[in-house]
Amino acid sequence: MLPLGLLATAEQRPFGWRAGRRARPARRLLGSPAAVTTLGTAAIAELVVDKRPTTPSRLEPASIGARLLSGALSGAAVAAAAREPIRTGAIVGASGAMAGAFAGYFARRWAARATRTPDLGWALAEDAAAFALSFWSLRSQRIA
Repeated sequence: MLPLGLLATAEQRPFGWRAGRRARPARRLLGSPAAVTTLGTAAIAELVVDKRPTTPSRLEPASIGARLLSGALSGAAVAAAAREPIRTGAIVGASGAMAGAFAGYFARRWAARATRTPDLGWALAEDAAAFALSFWSLRSQRIA
């Protein structure tokens, strides 16, 4: 959800609600005030819920499905804003979501065990890295 939240709250053109009526319908929808509020809230909720010990593994089928969908939507939106093929963007976004899910899970688990430190610190570091990579990706496309 973090990439979708960043996309929805992007302030600069051609993305976001400021793009106006000339924007493609998907951009207008994702950048609408309702979408900004909903996706921004969902991204924050994900950041909070992910830290709870009772949260199921990100490698559970339902979590993987949600990550695939979120990654595909994010990739498609970035591709549309960059005037690239939407299908390619969706595939790249979904692939990135899968790679991030597995890499983040195993890296965080390894780091916590190797350093014998609480998982929360590594979870926060992972969130910072995800935010930085998402923001950098959007900036490189001049979307955020």
